[in-house]
Amino acid sequence: MVRTGVHREADIIEKARRANEGKPFKIFHYAGEVTVLPSEYADLVAFDKRLSLGAYLKKDFHTHLSGLNPIAALHDEQMLLHKIVRRFSKNLARDDFRRLLVSQAVQNTNRLLGHTQGWSEICIYDFVLDSVARLDVRALWGETLSNNEEWIALAKTYMPSAVAAAIQLSIAPKPMYYLVRLLAPDFRRVLRLARQAEDIIVPIVEERRKSKAQAIADGLLPSLFDDAFEWAEKESMGSEYDIAGTQLALLISAVHTSADLITQALILLAQRQDAVCQLREEIERVLVAEGLARGAFQKMNLLDSTIKETLRIKPAGNFSVQRNSSSDVQITPELKILKGQSMVVDTSRRLDATVFQDPDIFQPDRFLRLRQDPRWGAKALLVSTSSEHLAFGHGNQVCPGRFFVDLKVKILLCHLLLSFDWKLAPGTNTEPSAMGPLLIANQKTRILSKRREDAFEMMKL
Repeated sequence: MVRTGVHREADIIEKARRANEGKPFKIFHYAGEVTVLPSEYADLVAFDKRLSLGAYLKKDFHTHLSGLNPIAALHDEQMLLHKIVRRFSKNLARDDFRRLLVSQAVQNTNRLLGHTQGWSEICIYDFVLDSVARLDVRALWGETLSNNEEWIALAKTYMPSAVAAAIQLSIAPKPMYYLVRLLAPDFRRVLRLARQAEDIIVPIVEERRKSKAQAIADGLLPSLFDDAFEWAEKESMGSEYDIAGTQLALLISAVHTSADLITQALILLAQRQDAVCQLREEIERVLVAEGLARGAFQKMNLLDSTIKETLRIKPAGNFSVQRNSSSDVQITPELKILKGQSMVVDTSRRLDATVFQDPDIFQPDRFLRLRQDPRWGAKALLVSTSSEHLAFGHGNQVCPGRFFVDLKVKILLCHLLLSFDWKLAPGTNTEPSAMGPLLIANQKTRILSKRREDAFEMMKL
């Protein structure tokens, strides 16, 4: 058993990997005992219905407590969020929806970076996080919440606060739980944010329900809506559900991971101007030929490869395929996961030299080349998952929103690469940070940006 601390866990995990030489091992971190499986085990566990991501999140985040309960909605037993995402994903095929995303991306950039022609220095993460939050809110809730600054702020602040509160609670002795919930600043903050979400969301849903009931009573057709509120109401099929928690879970499900991905991509590309030139050439060529058709973004093969390579170099964490067992599960003749036990799959295969040549080097075209390898084929696509690349999870509880992530990240990167030049500010730190098993793009990295003259404009397509 290896015991870890929150801020030194990454180093200790690496030592445990080397000590166990490709075999499963156990660690005791802030959320308790966890069995860590090598990446090769991913296919053995990812499709087993006895192993639950939802149960893992409940244990890891203490989701039975007020303030942290929205985390439970990410993977509840009714899979309500997954059903909402499936409804939402139908929008990805609509031309007007893609134009809406492009328009929102351009508006956000103009508002945050302005139209000055010279170099300006920004904190890249803050800029990207705000852009992603506003784009997601516009895409999911339309005009109802697109100008609600409180809701947009929640998109940026709730999840970090929830993680901090959960860790603070987990490392405290159980007899101290009540005092932590009562007095700890992180826990008080996350409780306040969850109540703020209720104050925003519940009145909107209740007003719509009242309006629909009145219309039906008057013999009229109720007003039609096509947003996350309506999708949740339809998919719940009249049963009770956590109204605010579901919408907040949808809000936080991809904002920070998408912002982290785009931030890391820009940090890496700012150091590879040759790759930026190649990407611009591909993006312009495809957009001229295809416009904003859905197939256009699917034909940006180098961009697809660059994003997947970014996730290989720095995924969201050291672990993926997080599960908790509902019964005793015999994984192999030598390995049994006991009922109630937590397990994760190590993502270190992404850095295995027997799988990837020169694994420590950022190669934007790596997965473009791997598409020609019969051992890879479709596995080399951004949205595909495999034991070699677990950024979106794997198996029957894979990330359901990865197709939206694929589209919005490509749209944002297309606009940012076409419209601006990017380079690192002198002396800035670009190294990712670690908190527990999480790997986080450097949120203090400073980047210089300059608007390009005569840049290709996506809005004119």
